[in-house]
Amino acid sequence: MCPHQPRYIWHLSVLLLFVVFATGCAEGPMPRTAWFNPWTRQQWEEDEKFGPTYYAKVEELTKIRKAAASYPPAERQRLALLLAGRLREEQSRVMREELTRTLCAFPDQAAEDALIASANDQDGVVRRVACEGLALRSTPAAMETLARAVGSDSELEVRMAAARSLRNYKDPVAVNALGAALEENNSGLQFVAMDSLQATTGKNYGTSVSAWKEYLQGGNPSPPPPPSIAVQLQDWLWW
Repeated sequence: MCPHQPRYIWHLSVLLLFVVFATGCAEGPMPRTAWFNPWTRQQWEEDEKFGPTYYAKVEELTKIRKAAASYPPAERQRLALLLAGRLREEQSRVMREELTRTLCAFPDQAAEDALIASANDQDGVVRRVACEGLALRSTPAAMETLARAVGSDSELEVRMAAARSLRNYKDPVAVNALGAALEENNSGLQFVAMDSLQATTGKNYGTSVSAWKEYLQGGNPSPPPPPSIAVQLQDWLWW
């Protein structure tokens, strides 16, 4: 028997319980604050007689993503399919976030497809986590998803996460999406886009928006002088 089999079977069994008892996870506007409510804790203890509660689910998902790299490929793929299926049916936004975060640890196609779908989730945090998970996928579908998010997502944090993830894609699609972000009137997004452009193009025009624009339009601008220590400190504190 594979040395990881017992742990895998345990994780799989708990995940199947998630599927059966998925409706048992209530959430309010601040679900994590329920931890401090003694009455809620008592209710959880009662609920756990019938199925896993929110915190039990989160704890098990955390274990699954930490162990994902150790699973044999076939078992890992099966677990990724189960997680992706659970994510499609999940109504709780916080559980969708946790499921998406867990799928980030799986390199399988089912996980990538689920992350691409989560990049269109109605909740901004879920979309941001999905963009972070697509950073190392290195596929055209993942890159195009990130490029769309940079240009069209309704939340700035999601657009910045997508722009940051595009640094790993040395492709014209990524470069064009990052170049378009420089046209935005937001210094934070511009800063992330320029940082990613350094990785995707191998060029270094620092934080000079004008130099980057000139380069992307086919020019050959001179690299800007190195920033002063004061500016470097300011950038570090901002970051």
